[in-house]
Amino acid sequence: MAADRKIRGNRQSGAVLVEFAVSVSLFLLLTLGVIEILLLVFDLARANEMTRQLSRIAITSDPVCDIWNSDCGGSGSSGLTCPVPGGSVVVNLGEVDTSAQGQGAMPTGGRMLERAQIFLPTVQPSQIRVTYACSGSGYADRPRPIPLVSVGLQNFTRPFLLGSFIGLGNGIEFPTFENTRLGEDLYTEG
Repeated sequence: MAADRKIRGNRQSGAVLVEFAVSVSLFLLLTLGVIEILLLVFDLARANEMTRQLSRIAITSDPVCDIWNSDCGGSGSSGLTCPVPGGSVVVNLGEVDTSAQGQGAMPTGGRMLERAQIFLPTVQPSQIRVTYACSGSGYADRPRPIPLVSVGLQNFTRPFLLGSFIGLGNGIEFPTFENTRLGEDLYTEG
């Protein structure tokens, strides 16, 4: 009888071990899932703030390309120039020079990319779109209209921290973030 009780006690301790393993793994999965969601929400907020700051750089600096003659290179240009009412120039940072040349100052596109990578280190220049559209505002004697500047983040995929281990794929694609502001007077006589 004593031997029979000893065998039953060992079986029960094995059941407790299995229950503990299942409970701990479910608890860890739930905890890591919550952490993943919190990091995703945090990165969404950072992407929103990034577009806000990039639009500020875009309106206070020289345009990333010659928006008055639509000399922006690449296929991102709509073919219309800003002096045309309703015209716009759309350019991805991947289509313009973003590097500093010699001892000169870094161009606007380079400063925008540098700031963007502070918020989202894996963002690529082709994922940042800058649009200069005619606003129709300004005073009558002004030869050029004040542009409406939009900066957007497009096609950005945030990789999962732990989701790829459990079969969730490589990441989640962010929605397009866009921030639009009325540009400052980029025309000076001189």
